[in-house]
Amino acid sequence: MPRCCARPAPCSARCPRGKASSRSPTGTRRRNLHTRAKAAQNEFQNQQWGPVRIVHCWPLLLVEEGLAIYRWHADSPSHGYKLAADWAQNYDSRHGNGLNGPSRGKLHELVRFMFAVEAIEEDEVVKSASPAEMDALSAVVRNRGFRAQT
Repeated sequence: MPRCCARPAPCSARCPRGKASSRSPTGTRRRNLHTRAKAAQNEFQNQQWGPVRIVHCWPLLLVEEGLAIYRWHADSPSHGYKLAADWAQNYDSRHGNGLNGPSRGKLHELVRFMFAVEAIEEDEVVKSASPAEMDALSAVVRNRGFRAQT
């Protein structure tokens, strides 16, 4: 059984980690991916205050939340922030649970990832721009005091 999370016990064999497609998913594929991720951990226990979902694989839950953001909340920074905070949280008996000192490494990793994605997106915009658009962009950059990096 694969060990896809930091828990001592391996995750369920149904855990789809590592089976990602290289193509961008269409609407139907996005819905199917989200449904499969949710179905892999669709176990509930009745507690005195109501049903509680049992999560066996934390990374799979984060993937499920990310797919939900991709499907329904693409323009919601607060949902993205919550997902990032859930991913970076750490438990330490000295600090408790949440974003604390040991979370710093994961937050740095996330920021590096975001900068890399933004650089790729910027390169795609520059490559697809016409000469007139590039002149206008250069003028905006010059007026704001930015310097081109070479």
